Amino acid sequence: MPAYVKAAIDAAGAGAGRLDTRLIDLATRDPDSLVSLTAALPPSVFQYLDKTGVPKGSEADRLIRSLRQVSLSTGMTALDFTMKASVHTETAADASAISGFVKMGLGMAESAIRAELRRKRGAARQEPLAALAALRTFTNTTEGDTLLLGVSVPQKTIAALVKKNMPKQSGAKATGKSPGATTRRRLRKRT
Repeated sequence: MPAYVKAAIDAAGAGAGRLDTRLIDLATRDPDSLVSLTAALPPSVFQYLDKTGVPKGSEADRLIRSLRQVSLSTGMTALDFTMKASVHTETAADASAISGFVKMGLGMAESAIRAELRRKRGAARQEPLAALAALRTFTNTTEGDTLLLGVSVPQKTIAALVKKNMPKQSGAKATGKSPGATTRRRLRKRT
């Protein structure tokens, strides 16, 4: 983080705006990051948890309430696009438990993708194969009370998916002009 940004925040309100070093560490953890969004979760955010139907006092409720800070980043290396999440929890045991839930979810996702692959043939297998390849790059580790998640997807895979899902446009639609309108405008200017 540039020193002048930190100094400006620290100067606001005679130090009241001082940056939390833990947030800085989370935000700058990924050296390949293009964009990072980091936030300390205020206690009031958990009031919305009650509206989701998660049973109060359950293990899921307790683990969600253990979240303290979250950082999401997207980055790029020479070959891959990366997406990472760092989640600071109340205790190391909480980070480990959430990591276990993530591992279970990844196993279920892999089973679902493999089942889809068995049903598809030919070109229809490209997207599930790309999803399976991305799933294999998924990292799920803990460092003390911080859960670290990440995934890398080859740039060529992203480019192929974007190209496939972009609407096809004819030459006239791509330029936004119809051939007749261009001709008429030129005729008006000449007379």
